[in-house]
Amino acid sequence: MIPKVSVVVAAYNIEGYIEKCIESLKNQTLKEIEFIIVNDGSKDNTDNIILNSIEDDARFIFINQQNGGLSSARNTGIRYSKAEFIAFLDGDDYVEANTYAQFYEKAIGENAELVISGFKKIWINNESEKITEKEFYFNQNKIKKGILEGFCTKHDENFVVAWNKLFRKSIIKNNNIGFENKAFFEDVGFLLTYLPHVKKLGVVNQSLINYIQRNGSITNEKSFNPIIEQSYRNISNKINVMNIEKDLAGCLINRLTIYCINYSLERNKQEKYSEFKKELVFNRLTNLPFKHFIAILLIKINLYKLIFRRFK
Repeated sequence: MIPKVSVVVAAYNIEGYIEKCIESLKNQTLKEIEFIIVNDGSKDNTDNIILNSIEDDARFIFINQQNGGLSSARNTGIRYSKAEFIAFLDGDDYVEANTYAQFYEKAIGENAELVISGFKKIWINNESEKITEKEFYFNQNKIKKGILEGFCTKHDENFVVAWNKLFRKSIIKNNNIGFENKAFFEDVGFLLTYLPHVKKLGVVNQSLINYIQRNGSITNEKSFNPIIEQSYRNISNKINVMNIEKDLAGCLINRLTIYCINYSLERNKQEKYSEFKKELVFNRLTNLPFKHFIAILLIKINLYKLIFRRFK
């Protein structure tokens, strides 16, 4: 069987979640599909759970590698993929049964270089019980002036991710596109290099991906993780040297900076807040979403620290 879609699943220390992820993949209605699960040096029982879960299912390929981070795991999956189209999924998330069938049909039916769907964000507590959930849908009106501008500045940052999309592998291979950074902002860099090749965007107006918010992930750690700051530096440098209009690049970096400011304040790192504040470009505001525009104005007049949680 030649697969139509390759799904790359990155897994690291997610023994409580990976089985549900795999079960959702087993239930996919698209028959011509392969699943490449990359265990990125997990130290818990993740690898054994994967092997037991995929036993006797020829659609699954299991790869065990030393820990290199999410980008490394995804790049490994790309190298092993065989299909014309490729999708990415984090091993602690799960998908609806018709996800990749809908992705593929949309890509073929509309000759799209990129397909995107809505998703459901699910917050869980320490006992893995569902707390609340919220659905997000892509607003095509935000990209009327251009796909790159719409993704980078106009649309909500939740859509500058890789896991709710279908990509053409030929574009990835022919342009040497890959993931960078060990653990954060890797999706931003990947999309920035992929989006200029997108002439047609296909949108599935359904919530197909279940995006789990869990304790223990890098963004939910209580201490300040220096990997996030290094990732921010790396992607900012990349944006500055790319062939992107100056105002557009400035607005995108401002959005990333606001995220780092929030991250610092949540961990009571006042010195980091002050460092990131200096990175803001206050004359690059016109293309920002309204909440980011207001956030930067409040930062400028030193009121943001009092009310920043409203702008998360």
